Formats: sequence, structure tokens, C-alpha cells
Amino acid sequence: MLCAQLNVFILGSLEGTTGSPARQYTLAQVGSSQPLKIPRIIHHTFHNRKVLTQEQKAIMATWAQMNPNWKVVNHDDADCLRLVENNYPSYLQLFNSFPKNVERADFFRYLVLYHYGGVYVDIDVECVVPLDQWLGSDVRLVVGVENEFSDIGTAMIRSYPRRRQYQQWAIMSSKGHPLFDLVLRRIEQHFQSETAAKIGSVKLDLSNRATLERTGPALWTDVVSSYLDVTLRNWESKNNSLYPGSNTYSTPFADEVWILPRVSTAAFPNGADFVDPRNNRVMLMHHFLGGWKAKHLSSGLKTQPLDRLYLSKEVTQSSAHGFPVTALLFSNAATGEQDYAGLKSVTVFASPMKVPVGFNGLEEGATLSTWGTWQGSMAPGDPQGLSILHTSYRKSIEEVGLETMRFVEIGSATGLRALEAAKLGVRALSIASRSTDASRIEFSSKLCGVEKFVSVVDATSDFDDAVRLLGQFTRPEVSERKTAVHFEGRLGVELLEASVFMDTDAVDFFTGIIFFETSPELVSRLLSGMLQKKYKVFHAGNICRQLTPRKRRIMFEFLYAKIFKPLLWRSYTGPSLSVRKHSLFREPWCEVGSSDEHALEFSNAYFSDASTSGQEEISDGEAFVFLSDKAKMFFDEKRKIFLGT
Repeated sequence: MLCAQLNVFILGSLEGTTGSPARQYTLAQVGSSQPLKIPRIIHHTFHNRKVLTQEQKAIMATWAQMNPNWKVVNHDDADCLRLVENNYPSYLQLFNSFPKNVERADFFRYLVLYHYGGVYVDIDVECVVPLDQWLGSDVRLVVGVENEFSDIGTAMIRSYPRRRQYQQWAIMSSKGHPLFDLVLRRIEQHFQSETAAKIGSVKLDLSNRATLERTGPALWTDVVSSYLDVTLRNWESKNNSLYPGSNTYSTPFADEVWILPRVSTAAFPNGADFVDPRNNRVMLMHHFLGGWKAKHLSSGLKTQPLDRLYLSKEVTQSSAHGFPVTALLFSNAATGEQDYAGLKSVTVFASPMKVPVGFNGLEEGATLSTWGTWQGSMAPGDPQGLSILHTSYRKSIEEVGLETMRFVEIGSATGLRALEAAKLGVRALSIASRSTDASRIEFSSKLCGVEKFVSVVDATSDFDDAVRLLGQFTRPEVSERKTAVHFEGRLGVELLEASVFMDTDAVDFFTGIIFFETSPELVSRLLSGMLQKKYKVFHAGNICRQLTPRKRRIMFEFLYAKIFKPLLWRSYTGPSLSVRKHSLFREPWCEVGSSDEHALEFSNAYFSDASTSGQEEISDGEAFVFLSDKAKMFFDEKRKIFLGT
């Protein structure tokens, strides 16, 4: 048996590429005997071995190096044809009729996963984190969001056929998953319709866009969306008639189907779209070395009728509640460690992006789809943000028993943090500001299998009752009982301000996101109340960024910050420069003064009670943390560990 201390390294910076940072794992970490629903097989496909470049070979090698307990199978063109001939002869004519090799490669990736199951990855996809360190034991399907845009025009300019699109360079599934039967049938139907529509000697459309629609990510996105729509409706009705056998409901949907945010499988190696490839939520990296796209318009495209030309399209929401997104629970980020080992997960619903670069903290839904988390105007991809306070706090009391803890979430549109707490066995209360939000959170709790741990209340129906329930839920029934609270928006501020009788001795800390249109008087009353109850009041985000001086700044940094970066922001984000983000653990915390005068001065300076007309979809706001003395000592220690000081 190999020594458990043998180290396995990722090729983090391949020659000629912009790779992810090198990460180091022991063999004990990458090897796992935990049974998986997804077979431990990794599939690659390529024309033949002779055409592979050294760079492609190095990238492919990361999968074997990082996953020693997995079988890696390389399929060349002859292998692909043999699979079809021997096992799916009804598809042989279709397979041979595709006008491009890349279309046969697309078809094969769906077929090989349907036949064998496992992990399919393109040859220019690098493994960043060992699969056994993050794949859940009950997962049967893993799909990743590729990108999302605020309008069809932007998607067209960027050459994306769908405004919200799923990538297909890395797909994972159990053997015989019904999604792939649907994909194969859809391709067959699409191709038959396309060939039947040919007029005379007009050739098949050979354009790049036609390939995307015929077998590529456009068709893949449509089928995935349709599958999720039907599957989620099955879950609501607990009726398996549409896709029989696809789910027995004995395992929560959130544990079986992962729709990963863009950071996990689709971050650009050069950090485009503000998604840092060095983020610790990046599981794999696509290096975009493929060269299948034609460099010119084909004669087929030139001869197509005008109504056959493709435009970018909308994607139907997979549920009335929005697009499902999987949020993975990273439980030990406070010390800079990756505590993967089969991550737990929750399913939340994201609304479509409505403003440019909404994923950068301007919109909760778009931010969730890109980062799998949400923390207002703080750095959206920073794992050392608001989530760290709650996850590390829960970790700290596991020895006492999570049954001694309560968690309250107020004003959230998705219930993300309440669901995360419930998934870890913590009793949670989610108070929603709209009936649609309450319905969405209730459905998510069923998909996550935690409906017995989460109580959902609609504050719009009875505000006074919500105040009463909040007081009851946070009042300690035993001396050890402790509570954490997260609040968002005007409802969160109003509810906490009205709950002056709440037993705050049971609340170690509060986190909150206060939007800038909130009344400064209301904010001032809340801050003053917290200061009177001896909480330390900190904030992080746009305001904090402006108030935090740089101790060292060379001329290049000055020019970049004052000239080049504002120009870049202006061209991408317009007037709301949400890219000015703050990190709780990497930078100093801004503290609101300890008097009512300080609270009033701060509130009047930064909150305006301005009309939100035309800006309803922008949910950027300042993040606040209210810490008791005990909680501050705890998090100060965690911060020292993380920074190594």
C-alpha cells in the first residue's frame, strides 16, 4: 500500500497557458472508498493519439494524477464508431451523417455517459480538485452553468446561442441517466427535421452556429432546461409518470442533481468576467484550446434563407420559482483549509440576470448562478465573506451539539443560509418579505430534504405575528441555546428594530445586507439599538472600501486604480461600480463608532432613502456584522489563523 503522505500535485500553470494555482493534496485526501452513484470512470475523446499536443497531454494527465482511484479511458474516433456500431446500431446512420467531426464528438459524449456513466471532460479541461474530494455520494447528475447575460444582444455579441447557457465540456452522470436518452433523441429529431427542410441542392448549414444548435451547447441547454422543468414538476406533484424511474424521491433532489454555478466548472483561465480562476471554489478549468470553429462563413450559411439564420434565444426558466442552482457547503474555509470530502449541497432558485454584470453582487439571482453564494456588496466570490462567519460558527459548536443552536434568516429571496443551516442539522426560521419568496423557500426545503428543520413565514401577511415568532424562536429554552441571525433589506431592518424585546443574550452575532435606499433614520435606529446592547458593529462593502486607506501604493497601482480601472468598470457596469468589493478576512474591518451620534452620522452619510424606480433589480448593498464580545473573540482568532498571524 502506498504511503498516505505521498503527495500528488496538480499542473497548475501549464506552459503556454494561464492555469489555476498549484494545490497540494495527500494521497489519503484524493483516494476515497466512499461509494458513488457516478461510476469512477473518466472519459476523453479525440481524433487520434498522434495529433495530441504536449499541452493537451499535460492537461489530460491531471485527471489521472489527481484521481488515482479512477479509471481513465481515452476514446479515439475508431473507438467512438465501435461503441455506436456494437451497441446502438439504430443511431449509426445518424452518427455517420453528421457533416462535422465535432458533431460526432458531441454525440459521443452524451452516448458514452448514457452507456457507461462517469465523468466526460474535453481534452483541454484541467482537473483542479480531486473528484472524490467534492462529489457527493448520492449525486447522479452534474451540470455546470457556462455563462449568463442581461440581454440577448450581449449574448449575440459574445457568440453565445442562449442568454443563459450550460457548458458541455465537463458532464458527470450515473449510467443510463434519462437526461442523455432525451438528448440523443432530440439530436435525432433535430437532424431529421433539418434534412427534411433542405430545398433542392441546398446543403446542410455548415456554420459554427448550426453546430451549436445541432449537437452543441444550444441544444444541450434546451434539453437540460426541459429535463429540469419536468423533473421539478414531478417533485412538486411526487408523480413520476413523465420520466419514470428517474427519481424515487427517497433521496433529496439537492443531493442527486447538481447544477453547479459558473465558478465551479466555467471560470475563464484569464479571469474574464471578473471570475478569478484562483478561487477555491474552482473544481476544474477549461483552457479553450479547441480549434473546431470555422474561420470563415461556410457556403452552406450563405445559401440559407433569411429565416434560417440563428439569433440568440431566451431560455425558459426550469421552474416557476426560477433557475435551480446548487450551493455547495464549504465547512472549514475559516482557516484556509478546503474541507471537501464529499460536499453537502442545497438547491436554491435564481432569477435571470437583468442588469449588466449582475453576477458581481448587483443581483442575488445572477450572483448565485455564478458564485453559488450571495453576500451583497462584499466580494461575491470571496469564501472568506459572510458565509464563513456562519459555517465556522456552526463548526465551533458541533461538540456541544447542533440541537442547541437556532438560525434565523430575514428578508432573503432564496432562503440560502437557512437551507444551509438546516442541511447541517440546525433548526432554522426563514421570514420572507413576499409570498412568492416564501413559496420558493418552502419548495427548496423539500428539494433539500430539510422541510422538518425549516419554518417559513410570510411577513407580508402579518408583520406583528412575524415579530412575535422571531422573539419566540430566539428566546433560549435551555442555558446553552445560541442563535445566529442573518437579515436583508428593509424587512430585515424593520423586523429587528421592532423586536426590541428579543432576548439578544441568546444571539451571538448578526449578519446583514442593508440596501442603500433604506431610510437613514431606520438604519440609525437599528445601529444605535445594537450599540446599546453592547454589540460591536462592523461593515464591509462599497462604503468600507471607500473608507479603508491603502498603506502602500506604488505609482502603477495608483494609475491602475485611478485611471484604467474606472474606465474598465464604466464600460462594463455603468454607474453602479459594484466591483469595489471588500473581504472580511483579508482586509481590516470598518467599525461604526460606539455612540448614537456616530450611528446617525454614518447612516445619514451613506443611506439616502432614494427612490428605486428603474433600479428594482439591483440588490447591491452594504454588508454588516454585529458581534457580541464572545463572538468577536472567536472570529478574531479565526481571522488570525487564516492570515497566518
